[in-house]
Amino acid sequence: MSSQHEQHTTERQQRFLRLLDPMRPRLSRFAWAMTRDRDEAEDLAAETIAAAWEGFGQLRDESAFPGWLLRIAVRIHRRTRRRRKFWGMFSQEHAEQLRDTSTAPDVAAEIRILYEALSRLPERQREAVVLFEVADLPLEEIQQIQGGTLSGVKSRVVRGRERLAELMTERPATNPERTPASNGIAPENGTATITIPTAIHR
Repeated sequence: MSSQHEQHTTERQQRFLRLLDPMRPRLSRFAWAMTRDRDEAEDLAAETIAAAWEGFGQLRDESAFPGWLLRIAVRIHRRTRRRRKFWGMFSQEHAEQLRDTSTAPDVAAEIRILYEALSRLPERQREAVVLFEVADLPLEEIQQIQGGTLSGVKSRVVRGRERLAELMTERPATNPERTPASNGIAPENGTATITIPTAIHR
């Protein structure tokens, strides 16, 4: 009986890791974009993985794992935010942390500008943009995470992008792979697009 239990646990761990491994970069990107702090991002990712492992037996459809994992991350992040004061603008300390990475200086500057702009969005708007642009979730899964209507999610993404475009006017650019039109979301003013620096997608 003990041997069978150990075998079942091992198989469960293997299935979990098989699903988790390709999601680690997306989870890390989400955690960093939402916290803008290396230690907090690592804590958020670690807590998410621990909670996902604990609840893995409840997941019936393995194809739903990406959205399920990020829903856990969102829930933990919201809970953590309620417990402590929100750090507002992107700080110089975070910029120093970015300089410690191997990211090229020009890309690091773009990332700093983007994260500073993201931090100025309303919370749910920022969450929607990060889930869509950084974590690469489809709108339907973001709706499951945030609740409300699909049109509400689209509106938050569009308005978030437009606001980011306003905040990043000194560096206008178009990302052909992740533009509002290419994802079925038309900018309300017909002009706002943003570029997500490629270093974020590592």
